[in-house]
Amino acid sequence: MGDNKEDIIKLNDRKDTQIKEQPLNTEVSKLDPLEVNEIERKEKKINEIESDEYEKQLKEEEEFRKKRKCDTVLSEAVNSTEYNQPEYIEVTVSSPELVVDSTGKYTVYTVTTRSSHQEYAPGNYSVKRRYSQFQSLRSQLKTIQKQSPQANDWGKIPKLPGDTFKSYYIPGYRFKPEFTEQRAKDLTRFINNLLKHPSYLFNEVTINFLTKPDFEIIKPKTQIVWGNGDESSSSSE
Repeated sequence: MGDNKEDIIKLNDRKDTQIKEQPLNTEVSKLDPLEVNEIERKEKKINEIESDEYEKQLKEEEEFRKKRKCDTVLSEAVNSTEYNQPEYIEVTVSSPELVVDSTGKYTVYTVTTRSSHQEYAPGNYSVKRRYSQFQSLRSQLKTIQKQSPQANDWGKIPKLPGDTFKSYYIPGYRFKPEFTEQRAKDLTRFINNLLKHPSYLFNEVTINFLTKPDFEIIKPKTQIVWGNGDESSSSSE
């Protein structure tokens, strides 16, 4: 027999008929035990199904009420002057390009900035930067940090990616795509780590670096060898 409501109704009708046909002093236990068990089993299953459906319905109604409440709260928040969208800044360094001009050969990267901070309004910028300009940014911030009375509150400036063994010793290697593309990723990591600290994020030097077409290069006094980007790289790209 199939486990559906029609079968159970038929079995229940048959059980009721059998009970009516029995003398008044006949006990229900005298009915076919297998048939009674089958009816009870099916009834139990139907009850479980109906119970599950009911629980599901209650859950859907509860979720609907929660959603409606959230929509109401959000609507009130949007219309309220107290509501503030979380501020953010995202910077990507990409698209390394080889440039050859009267000054020599070097690589430029596209630095794209998206931000909701008022200091970065209107919020979308794309500028070209050489590696030496990243060096200058770090050098200028470090000088400002040392001169600040709250220098200890500024946090440590992250290191720049330095030259690799190949780029330092193999002529022309630093212009190969495998090197410049990896450097773009490393510079993206550098600038986003730098911006995690408000003192650097809202500093005028940083804002100019990310938003102005031109950024003055102030070369650091210290030159270092490959493998360490603490002060500057030996590369002057």
